[in-house]
Amino acid sequence: MGEEYASSSDLQIDLDEFGLTHAKALLDLSFDTDADILTAEQAVLALLAWGYASHKNPKPAAGEAQSLPPRTVSKLRLAADILTQRLDDPPTITELSTLVGMNECDLKRCFKCRYGDSIASFSRYKRLAAAQNLLLHSDLTIAEIALEAGFANPSQFARAFRRQFDLNPAQYRTARGRA
Repeated sequence: MGEEYASSSDLQIDLDEFGLTHAKALLDLSFDTDADILTAEQAVLALLAWGYASHKNPKPAAGEAQSLPPRTVSKLRLAADILTQRLDDPPTITELSTLVGMNECDLKRCFKCRYGDSIASFSRYKRLAAAQNLLLHSDLTIAEIALEAGFANPSQFARAFRRQFDLNPAQYRTARGRA
């Protein structure tokens, strides 16, 4: 998914799951029987249909998603700053919307448009990145780091950390040179 292939004219196409499935099916075929040729024709037609639909209705790139008014952008920056500053006590969506002066629905929609992630995911990522830094550069216990990063308990922190970095916090600290 998201792989780019170049044609003879150096045109690059991002294949989504559907396009990639049909391209792989086409490449994996052997043409030993007439049934294989029919299967190949089916895969080619499906790939052409996907290409036509993608060309006719292109999805905007991440940076082109939607142009937001400058005032909204500054409110979204403020929201991101608040989330980054309040790692140990992240605000609720309701509190954040009040602090930046946007209604909750617009805040969630515009935040996702601007940053490509939900408010909760953005906040969790920032908290885990701060915890990652503390694991490497502090002598705090994992329980203390969990609290510093705004997690209710160490097991909740360990679960989120493992999901993000594929290691639990103790393994991460050991693997990166701190015991």
